[in-house]
Amino acid sequence: LLVLSVIPERPFLLAPTGLWWYGIAVLAAPLALGTEILVAYLWIRVRRLGAGRIVLHDAWSGAALPLLITTVVVGGCEEVLFRGVWLRVLVGSFGWAPALGVVVTATVYALSHKYFGAVTVAQKWISGLLYGSLFVASGQALAIPLVVHTLQNALTVAVGGARRR
Repeated sequence: LLVLSVIPERPFLLAPTGLWWYGIAVLAAPLALGTEILVAYLWIRVRRLGAGRIVLHDAWSGAALPLLITTVVVGGCEEVLFRGVWLRVLVGSFGWAPALGVVVTATVYALSHKYFGAVTVAQKWISGLLYGSLFVASGQALAIPLVVHTLQNALTVAVGGARRR
């Protein structure tokens, strides 16, 4: 009901004005995953921790297909909530500058991952900045961060799941 109350007069899953945005979204997914891996690497180096490896958090153990479906659905729900609702409200209804809205929603999005630890919060903050920036740059086309986020989650499951075997 909240989502329906903040939807602007144009379609909620507004498609971007150009198909090239989908190309950007597909290219941004591995960039987002790579950035998260880089953040983890830097975290390990700065804190002088032992060498790590890319694995999924223990909370994400289980069969690959249900895990993939879960991460895609969760990523989609996160985009609807953080970019589709909150970023639209902060910028559209409250009149915040888009950059400030992106930073605030990225921060709240990152903090929602606190269960997974501090490094994940840092990783998700960077990803949240990317998702929000693409949302704003594409004219608030929710489809773009949805594609990036769900592809990134699918890549994470593929990379992390392969490392578990």
